Amino acid sequence: MGCEWPPVAPCGTTRERTETGFGPGSALDLFAVHLVLLGDSTAFHNHEERLPLDDPRLYQNVAAAEIETRTGWPVRVTALVRAGQCTPDVWRLVSKDVWTQQVVLPSADAVILNFAGGDMLPVGIPTWIKDLIPRVPQPEIRRRLRATYWDRHADLVRITKGRMRTVPRKVSLELWPRIVDLTRFYSQAPVITLTCQPVRAPHHGDLDPHSRQHTDDLIAMAEERGVPYVDHYPIAEKAIDDLNPVDGMHWPDYMHQEVGEQLAEVVIEQLSPFLAGTGGMPRRRPGTERAVGDAPG
Repeated sequence: MGCEWPPVAPCGTTRERTETGFGPGSALDLFAVHLVLLGDSTAFHNHEERLPLDDPRLYQNVAAAEIETRTGWPVRVTALVRAGQCTPDVWRLVSKDVWTQQVVLPSADAVILNFAGGDMLPVGIPTWIKDLIPRVPQPEIRRRLRATYWDRHADLVRITKGRMRTVPRKVSLELWPRIVDLTRFYSQAPVITLTCQPVRAPHHGDLDPHSRQHTDDLIAMAEERGVPYVDHYPIAEKAIDDLNPVDGMHWPDYMHQEVGEQLAEVVIEQLSPFLAGTGGMPRRRPGTERAVGDAPG
């Protein structure tokens, strides 16, 4: 599956940034703390609707605003996000996409990961079979297959008792650490991750057999790789009744706020030695360091 470009937006509206002298390409932008988010649709949805990437209610923008308030330095957010983006999709992004490797990641002061939550969603048929539907050459058959899949998905999940995950566990366990290693190689920046959340969704048969184990897996991998994390599982547990009633995944505004505040705390902690050591300046500016040598596989 490819990536939709350009999935990029700064924190705050372009007009606001331009009027204050800070926007992409401006002189002050060179002195902004640059956060890169590799994520899924929680980066542009609340529990009710799809939102613009620069909406201040979204967790990454809450974090950016909090960092600006507490440090006094502007923050720019680049969001490489897509609906349904899971671990294999992000692996393809960081291992194959040259723009990400040579432009986006090297300019990052911190990289935030929040894409693995979709790995654990229960499915009624293996994902690799579902992914063949767009490749069916006959348009009418393709549309009929897609409609049938969506109509019967919940029934299939219940019949199979939710045993199958969107991404098999062994694939998540294999690729997630490789994403961390490759992201560090290209960015030379701290990597921070979110974990996973419980889900209550009619589309997935109202079953949630994998989220707790997947959260534990992510925490274990993060600790093994020395990746600081925000565990938003307990936050989502408290907000479970206010998640999107259809997909059971997207967060109410108050959950975005709490996750963003916790994320800001971790980012500030990771960047504080560099900020303090340079009188408030981020540790380096975009493009001043480039990864050399062979990337880890």
